[in-house]
Amino acid sequence: MNNIIDTNLRKGGIGFKYLLSLFLTHGLSHGLGREHVQAVVNAYIYGMILNIFDSLDENKLFFHSLGSSSSGNSALVWDNKTNILIDCGFNPTYMRKHLRAVDKDITDIKAVLVTHSHADHVNAYFIREMESCGIPVYCHEEVLDPIFRRHHHFLKHSHRRIFHTFRDDEFSIGAMTIKPFEVQHDSDGGCFGYTIYKEADAGKKKISVATDLAVPEQDVIAEFIDSDVMMIESNHDIEMLDNSKRTVWLKHRIKTTGHLSNEECASFAVDAVKKSNNPPHTIVLAHLSSECNTHALAHACTKDALTSAGFGNIKVSLTNRNHPGEIIEV
Repeated sequence: MNNIIDTNLRKGGIGFKYLLSLFLTHGLSHGLGREHVQAVVNAYIYGMILNIFDSLDENKLFFHSLGSSSSGNSALVWDNKTNILIDCGFNPTYMRKHLRAVDKDITDIKAVLVTHSHADHVNAYFIREMESCGIPVYCHEEVLDPIFRRHHHFLKHSHRRIFHTFRDDEFSIGAMTIKPFEVQHDSDGGCFGYTIYKEADAGKKKISVATDLAVPEQDVIAEFIDSDVMMIESNHDIEMLDNSKRTVWLKHRIKTTGHLSNEECASFAVDAVKKSNNPPHTIVLAHLSSECNTHALAHACTKDALTSAGFGNIKVSLTNRNHPGEIIEV
């Protein structure tokens, strides 16, 4: 450990052993007891060690799906200082329970990013919890009014004070840069995905998320290029959807303006990976239908497509309906 500290100090032109001897000599010459001087030196060293490890942690970034389906969606992104939620489609009790599992509390949340106004992405009770805690909620300016129209029985005008609206520009929360981008999905006010960047010693870390996506357009695929982690919707198996008891109208809506199929998700992923100079290490499949999909089908479809394209080393991770997925270090 002394070597680590010594190396760190030498970057500033001073050696650990030299500093220690200087501190001891100066303290003793001023009448301080050796034990007192040693205690001060130890405290100083301990503080330095904490700073060293804190600087190492600054390079870390984590992604964790808290759940993803038509019943609710939320994901947590965090570094050593800032916790950000992408969507808040679960009630406060659920969120509190699963945040506690990663040693966090609702009050530790720095901000919430909302993708669109649908109830599985915005839980009114959780918004009220954010308002009581004074935690900001970010959404596109076109999405704000639809949120309050959809949840008018539960949200009052006073709750608007915690909302921060954006247009198409990047903005920062802590050390993370947020870039919103519009995606095609049949929600009032539009729907948006997010890329989250963080500068690190080894280069930029990037997470890209689109949980509801009807059409895999090229400009959306471009947002996923060179991501370390990609979260993409893999909603339904086409055959299971066609054979389901859902109405003809609903089947058409899902296929055309609602959600990506497993095959479309796989094609999207391969396209983004092929265009990347630095392919992702993990692709997370989101928003799986409980009626028209299975974990096995979704995983096999994307994994097989990646393997066939020569990217079989990329991990495919699955989200769950009512409990969190794995913690992914970016």
